[in-house]
Amino acid sequence: MKNLELNQMEKIEGGDGVDCAVSAGLALIGIVILSAATAGFFDSVTATIGSSRIVNSPSGVNNLLNGLTVFIFFLFPSIIGVSIYRDYKSEMHTILYSYPFTKSNYLFAKFFSAILVVSIIVLS
Repeated sequence: MKNLELNQMEKIEGGDGVDCAVSAGLALIGIVILSAATAGFFDSVTATIGSSRIVNSPSGVNNLLNGLTVFIFFLFPSIIGVSIYRDYKSEMHTILYSYPFTKSNYLFAKFFSAILVVSIIVLS
């Protein structure tokens, strides 16, 4: 019975890398489509003809950066949630709560440290 439980845990935790490959493939396809759209590959599909669009114009760069900031909002919950989840999973929170700070102080510290990590990721 114990071997069966270990095999099930290995299947759950180990994985075979398919999820990572699928995620990387989807990210690559998204990046290629975003790059093609930025370069004007899909401009012939629109109904307007005759207006020249400069890709490296300030408004074009601003629109691209504004579009990419949407993805940052997906990084915040994943990084914050995983860090707090790991503390609870490893029961580190019981040790941390033995120090003289409240739960809100702990969560705010985790939140601001995650914002710092996401900012470093975005700025690099």
